[in-house]
Amino acid sequence: MDVVFLKVLNMSITATWVVLGVVLFRFLLKKAPKWISCILWSLVAIRLILPSSIESIFSLITSSDTIDTTVYNARPFIESGIHTVDNRVNGYLSSRYNEGVTVPAGNTSNILTILGVIWIIGIILMLVYTVISYIRIQKKVGEAALLKENTWICDNIDTPFILGIFKPRIYIPSTMSEQDMEYVIAHEKAHLKRRDHLWKPFGFLLLSLHWFNPIVWIAYVLLCRDIESACDEKVIKEKGTEIKKCYSEALINCSVPRKSISACPLAFGETGVKQRIKGVLNYKKPAFWIIMVAIITLIITSVCLLTNPSSIKLQNIEDISLGSIKEVYISNGETYDSVGALSKDLLKDLTDIKISKTEISKSRSEHRDKSHTIVLQEQHAQHTIYSYVDRIYIHFNSDFKSVWVNNITKPTLSYKVKNPNEAERVYNLISTYNVSAPAENSVDKSQNVTVTKNIKSIVDKTIEENIPTDQALEYIYSDSNYDYFFPSIRSQYVIVTFNDSTQKTAKEALLNKEIKISDLDYYVIDYIKTPSCFEPGTTTDKQIFDAEVIEVKNNSILVTSYIKPNEARSSEKIYISFDPEKLYVPELKVRDTVRIVYSEYMTETYPAQINSPYAIFIP
Repeated sequence: MDVVFLKVLNMSITATWVVLGVVLFRFLLKKAPKWISCILWSLVAIRLILPSSIESIFSLITSSDTIDTTVYNARPFIESGIHTVDNRVNGYLSSRYNEGVTVPAGNTSNILTILGVIWIIGIILMLVYTVISYIRIQKKVGEAALLKENTWICDNIDTPFILGIFKPRIYIPSTMSEQDMEYVIAHEKAHLKRRDHLWKPFGFLLLSLHWFNPIVWIAYVLLCRDIESACDEKVIKEKGTEIKKCYSEALINCSVPRKSISACPLAFGETGVKQRIKGVLNYKKPAFWIIMVAIITLIITSVCLLTNPSSIKLQNIEDISLGSIKEVYISNGETYDSVGALSKDLLKDLTDIKISKTEISKSRSEHRDKSHTIVLQEQHAQHTIYSYVDRIYIHFNSDFKSVWVNNITKPTLSYKVKNPNEAERVYNLISTYNVSAPAENSVDKSQNVTVTKNIKSIVDKTIEENIPTDQALEYIYSDSNYDYFFPSIRSQYVIVTFNDSTQKTAKEALLNKEIKISDLDYYVIDYIKTPSCFEPGTTTDKQIFDAEVIEVKNNSILVTSYIKPNEARSSEKIYISFDPEKLYVPELKVRDTVRIVYSEYMTETYPAQINSPYAIFIP
């Protein structure tokens, strides 16, 4: 019952968005025929009864599962305050749970059970009220006499109405004048032609199912008004506009105060009499173009409100080349542990996780949850002594209900995970994945990455605050084996906060040996490393940029840079000369991408010229 209630609750929330959309379009289309509005309300009905829908990029629905069904999760857990103990015990309990061993459920289950019981009681009360009301009306019309066809006259009623579903009858008060009777009967017959005696009870049934949602109550009231207005228009259209005054007088004579909402009957003067009279008196046959605009709007609205936002696989967020992944790291928010190379099946399970295309985080400046992170290392081996390593971070929040991905300079917004249980399952599989041998050409990193004790945080403000930066490699540090770069000019924005509240840029802290490269790994700060060109741990005035080769000679190359160095802003081409006996240069060909490291100034000639570069390699 708990799961059913959650499903109904999600349908109700989704329908709320549809109701708001219908109200908006209803206002915009107030000059259109009222039958258009009635059809619009059918969209709400569909949303209230269908648990799922097709996906569309045109959907205006934020999400079809606002409250995820994982809220109802009977998996056992403990919180001792000792993280290591909690992980071990909860891991054991989780495995036993999967084996079908009975364990105590959490408080969430009890709350949902109570809410589910209250929901059922509400439905029963609504239906009991309907049955009692129907029986009372039946008693009133028990002595009614046949007037003509299926029209009956009765002494015990104050207003005309239709009663019955399978064999509906029109009941008329005996005190009604003949003039009013003509218009009333025409109105009630219009109801029968439109099958309103079926649609109104059906609407009340949906209201009973979603009685806890006040927006659905508003929708039902507006539906009843639109049903009556549509019939008013139909009568005026058939009998002519000259009857508008007499028809309005009939509405006034038959109006009765209503203190409650009911499924029956369809009473002539029951709903929105004042607005209906105004509509009748102001009625004009709508122009053809208004009808066409209304129909087109109806079609567009149906597509936008009856479809769910598109879901996409995780691999579609960023370019992930599964064939190039050589190493995987995983974090529980404390350390990064290497799990080696994953099987193709496990990688496929990861990238097949579906997410909602609708963002739940509208700004990159909002807090990003990195509680559970999976790092995919891409090793692009080249036929040179150099290589370039790219990393893709997949960040799940603590309950696996949202995810965001970043690949160096291209972080996504935060997206909603459509099946958090599946995401958690895959994460746990990866965390316990056993590798018999290290992956070929795996990245050389320690098995456990720990943070320096005096560090409070390291934050990349370019991601947190969505700060644009120049797209060029920025040197930050060197050790005995590698040079480290930021993927864009961002060193001033990567800030280290120490426990004593002092702050420094990460570049400065690295050069002063106050932090380590492993600290950047711990705080998921993106960087690039290449085989060492610089002196370890020292500052440098060397420049680095990427370029495309346009001409190759024995001791020189001509390139055009993707991001021009400051010295070459006025030059489209850069001429680079070198001594092949002193500098190793890989075999190059036209249109190759190369990375240039140079330590001397660039001449401001045309083309610009670099003599004796420090390094030339293929990234």
